[in-house]
Amino acid sequence: MKAAKPILFFAGLLGFVGLFLPLFAAGRGPVRMTLSARDLSFGLARTHQLIDAPIPGFVQKRIPRQVLSDREDVRMIAHASRYAALAFVPATVMLLLAIAAMWYGRFGRRMAGAAVVCGLASIGAYFGLRYGLAYGAAEEPVLQRADLALRIGASLLIVAGVGGVIGGAIGLVRPEVPRRRTPTPLPMAPPPPPPPGPAPYG
Repeated sequence: MKAAKPILFFAGLLGFVGLFLPLFAAGRGPVRMTLSARDLSFGLARTHQLIDAPIPGFVQKRIPRQVLSDREDVRMIAHASRYAALAFVPATVMLLLAIAAMWYGRFGRRMAGAAVVCGLASIGAYFGLRYGLAYGAAEEPVLQRADLALRIGASLLIVAGVGGVIGGAIGLVRPEVPRRRTPTPLPMAPPPPPPPGPAPYG
């Protein structure tokens, strides 16, 4: 069915865009930072300079201890989340599947099944982040102090996942395969000329 491909395309595109949007916010007051999965995984220089830059000793004496503690918490969370971009791999695969299906003009059951699996993986990544943070906040005092909260980038994981499941399910029920070409009939040879009759009498 032709509707499956655009659904899968836009779902994968939203998930891919989520890689560059804020994933979560951490910290308090002047140290609160909003970070995307791209920032965390691919080392955006400005972000890591702000987190990792050493503070001179004479400045540390004038900064409240709470600010220094919050800064250290954000640094620990950022380093622990350096593989955050992996959560967006299923959505990227869905986008590539949709592009391939549009290019070749087909969306068979194998591609549809792969889309469903990627959609479920994207949904699982969202709930993994959500409940992982909830569980971590109960176990790790760092997450409690940092006031960690998910942002729109995480929400797009579940949006992309739902779209992938819907598009893949449509493809499983009504796969789109290329139409078989009917062979062109060969031109028929002209009939042979009739045999010459008896010569007429003069």
